[in-house]
Amino acid sequence: MTRWWIQIRDHSTDLKEGGSNSAHLGVSLYYIRSTKMSKPNENGGGGGGSSFKQLSFLNESDPVTLLNSNNYLDQLVPIIKSNIKSNTIPELLETLNNEGLKKDDELTNNINSNEVNIRTTTTEIASISKNASTINEQVLDINDHLSKTSSLTIQKKFQMLALKKNINKINESIILINKILQILELTDRTHELIKNDKFFNALKNLNDLDALNKDFDKDFQFLQNINDSIPIMKNLVRDESISLVKRNLNTLDTKYDKISLAYYDKFTQILLKWDQFRQKNRDFDKYKLNSSVEISLRDDYLNKDDHLPQVYKFIDFGFIYDSFLIFKSLDQLPFLKNEFNKELNLRRDKILHPFLTNDLHNEQFKKYIISNDNLKNFLSKLIGFLIFHDLMSTKLPNIINQKTTDIWENLSAKIYPFLKELVANGLIETQKILDFKSIIGNFYLILEHFNLSGDHFYNLLIMTFKKFSQISTHNFKIDFQKLTEEDDSMPMAIYDIGLYRKISNISWYEDSRSENEIKFPQVLPFSTIYPMTCAQVRAYITHQTGFLKDYYKYDVESLNKLVIENVDNLLISVINSYFKEKLKLITREELSQNLINLEYFLIMSKEVNKLLSRTFHTDVNLKAINAISDTRKITERELFVMVDGKVEDLMDFIDWDWQTTELNKEPNYFMKDVGDFLKNMFTSTFSNLPLSVKTLLLYRVFDLLAIRFLENLNDQSKISKQSVQNFDIDIEYIETVSRELNPSRDAAINGTSRESLQSMFLQLRQCINLLKVGHLEEYKDQTTRMRKYDQIKPDDAVQLIKKVSNELSTPNTPIDSPDPSGGSKYAKFYKFRSNA
Repeated sequence: MTRWWIQIRDHSTDLKEGGSNSAHLGVSLYYIRSTKMSKPNENGGGGGGSSFKQLSFLNESDPVTLLNSNNYLDQLVPIIKSNIKSNTIPELLETLNNEGLKKDDELTNNINSNEVNIRTTTTEIASISKNASTINEQVLDINDHLSKTSSLTIQKKFQMLALKKNINKINESIILINKILQILELTDRTHELIKNDKFFNALKNLNDLDALNKDFDKDFQFLQNINDSIPIMKNLVRDESISLVKRNLNTLDTKYDKISLAYYDKFTQILLKWDQFRQKNRDFDKYKLNSSVEISLRDDYLNKDDHLPQVYKFIDFGFIYDSFLIFKSLDQLPFLKNEFNKELNLRRDKILHPFLTNDLHNEQFKKYIISNDNLKNFLSKLIGFLIFHDLMSTKLPNIINQKTTDIWENLSAKIYPFLKELVANGLIETQKILDFKSIIGNFYLILEHFNLSGDHFYNLLIMTFKKFSQISTHNFKIDFQKLTEEDDSMPMAIYDIGLYRKISNISWYEDSRSENEIKFPQVLPFSTIYPMTCAQVRAYITHQTGFLKDYYKYDVESLNKLVIENVDNLLISVINSYFKEKLKLITREELSQNLINLEYFLIMSKEVNKLLSRTFHTDVNLKAINAISDTRKITERELFVMVDGKVEDLMDFIDWDWQTTELNKEPNYFMKDVGDFLKNMFTSTFSNLPLSVKTLLLYRVFDLLAIRFLENLNDQSKISKQSVQNFDIDIEYIETVSRELNPSRDAAINGTSRESLQSMFLQLRQCINLLKVGHLEEYKDQTTRMRKYDQIKPDDAVQLIKKVSNELSTPNTPIDSPDPSGGSKYAKFYKFRSNA
């Protein structure tokens, strides 16, 4: 019992002292032998059940493993202490002995079963031992070699330290050389940049060069020389930069016109595109180019290539920005500002040539701008310069002294009087005026696009329109004069339907007939002067409105009124005046045709009035309507007077033989001449007169004939019965002519009829009937008198009867007067018409 504890204690001590595996193995074998030598008491009592349960893990463990475990004794000690306290040591010892026997048996069995392996392992261990001896010898050789190598390594290490010092010196030299090369490279590059006019980059290099020189702690003469040259090179950069600016500004003189002409051409194209767009979209008719509405629609009606160009495509502004940065870096912006503005003023004066700002007369400039090409060239350079100046003012406001708006207002105020004089005195041809308008108008749009004042240019546009109206009116007068000279004062004959429709449309001549109903040749009532003048008037109105179509967007109502006044003045001063003047020197045929033409010119003036009202969307009242109407009335009166004169001339050929005793079978030759003359006059000369005028002429002519015939009758003292019969035949012939010529023979016109025209001869007819009776018996009867002789006064009746019979005495009984109407029926009718 005592020996077991000694064994355990020795084993525990070995374990705590951390013995090697061989020591553990010896203890374990010793432990096994000890357990074999000690036999447990078979009848010995065991400890508590709990102690055996605590030892149950020992049965499942490998003894060698347990002995190799550091926790083995630590686990066993509490068990022993517990059994001591419970006084169950014998049971514990018995249990341990039993377990030890079991483990001895198991170990013996394992040794027996693994005897071959143990022998093999012993052989291998012997081989390993031999190898270990060989390795030991090799290790010794290696150790000797390492000793030698260590000495050599120490030598190399000292050599390496020496080389390292040299390498450091070399690296320092490389750094120095690289810096020197960098300085030299910067210096060379700076010279190259200066040669290539890249002064801002050269200045940057100089600044870098200056910074590198300050980093050197070595004193090299060439570096000092380079360092001393930096201020000189900076001054060189400054001077060359200014020279470059001046040279580039000088070359820009050839680009100013290209800039403005590019905008000029684009605006010309945009004008056409905008006009086409408005024709398809009439809601935008009132909006002009450059209006806010038009600008907002440009993406809709313009292609990508049709938009306005950019100035940057024509001018490279890099040299100016570089110069600004250079002088800003040099802190010499005032110097740049002074030199730059001085050069700009020189450039401005150059492009203004031949205009001299300090010359009030500028005679050379006046002669120069007479040509539209020269004017366009001058304005293109000037406005191109203004565009450039405006961009510079925007980008570099601290450099440019004067604002572009101030320069332009000053220049435009000086140039405007000469352009105004040019419009007043130098523009005398229509095409030249149109070209001038396009030049001024397009440049006005460019000024407006760049927010420069275009007031003077717009005033020139207004003056140009007035000049155009003046020249157009003058040309109209010339063309109208040619038409009057070519006009034959005869109705116009048309021979084909195409020309007939064209003339009908252009002349406001209404014809509701279909083409199949119109037979050719077709004779129109007016002469050639009317349709040709209608075409002229239409063209004049088109030119007036077309002239105002593109550029005129301010005070439009006043301009429209001016167009209306121009047209009105044209109709009055040219057309109406012509017909008024012609009244003095024309024949009956011409006067008749003029009256017809005036009737249609009156229609034309009313249609023109409607056309202008539709065009300008306002109520127009042309004075020409009343003027032409008054001229028509005057012409009508002149025609009446002329016809009256012709009738009076015819009366000189009347020669009745009142004493004849012969009876005529037909009218006298002079009465036939009168009839033929009347027929010819009313069927040919007056055939196309308005029906109302023609009717009045008929009434007037036949009424005058009746009066003159009656006067001739009353002037006779004695009349034969045969002459009365002959006179009756003549008067019947004239009545027949009146019936043939009566235009209202088929229908009542203005309350007149064929009977009303024949009533012109009523008094004469009653006188003839009374003479044919030869006495006053019927006349004395009041009822008969009122029915047959109501137009004859009693005294006239007595005188008539006396003419045919000298034996007839004055009646004893007075003849009651029915107060017949005295004077002419036509006189009453014409008086009524005149009052109306």
